[in-house]
Amino acid sequence: MAADPQWFANDVAVAAAVVSGIALAVAVMSAWYARRQALASERQAGAGEESVRLQAVALKSSAEDTARALQLAQASSDAAKASADALQAQAEHTRQALETAQRSAEAAERLAEANEALAITGQRGWLIVFKAQGAAQHLPEHSKVIVRAAFVFRNVGKTPIAKIFLRHCEKVLPHDPKGYSGLTLERHATLAPAAEIELSVLSECSLDEFSKVKERELKVYFYGNAMYEDIFGYSHEITWQWEFDGDNLFVSEKGNTFKASYE
Repeated sequence: MAADPQWFANDVAVAAAVVSGIALAVAVMSAWYARRQALASERQAGAGEESVRLQAVALKSSAEDTARALQLAQASSDAAKASADALQAQAEHTRQALETAQRSAEAAERLAEANEALAITGQRGWLIVFKAQGAAQHLPEHSKVIVRAAFVFRNVGKTPIAKIFLRHCEKVLPHDPKGYSGLTLERHATLAPAAEIELSVLSECSLDEFSKVKERELKVYFYGNAMYEDIFGYSHEITWQWEFDGDNLFVSEKGNTFKASYE
């Protein structure tokens, strides 16, 4: 049996309508899916922007906090430096004040010592060789010459002196004596102001030696030292040296000194 053209046409139309409906449904579904993807992308983009914004806000806040912390640290450093400078200045002022006080104390001590020394100097006792004389006695029968010397030591101070150790020596030498070896010791307890100690000594020399003394090749030396204490407890020492040239006794240019100990 032959097919009906009309029926075939209707079938084709129905098939076309079905296909068209399917295509429309697919297009609608695709549009809906695309819209959902677009919305999802838009929400994702919005979330990303918000995250970036929040991160930016957080970074800004952190930077501001860091800046404030740096400002506080700088302020604390400046305050510490100012405090250190103030302490250093105070220490310098204290050092200068201490130095000034030390200098004042030393000056006061020196002034007190000077005043004490002046007061003591005006009152202490002084032992000196006040007078000396000498002469030669020829003893041809004994082939020698005796040179005698007499010394007078006087306390010319205003107060007594004590513990006097008087040492003396007599030698015929071509030059000044060195040192005080072989000295004879005499002790005296106390010597009042203006009081005196007499010391008589002699030196023997041969006729030949005495002729050399006259010719200035030799000299007869009388020398020694004395140590004593004043009433203030200070120790003193004098040394003396005299020469006899065959005719006269006179003081040597060397060997006469005075020393005082204030310890």
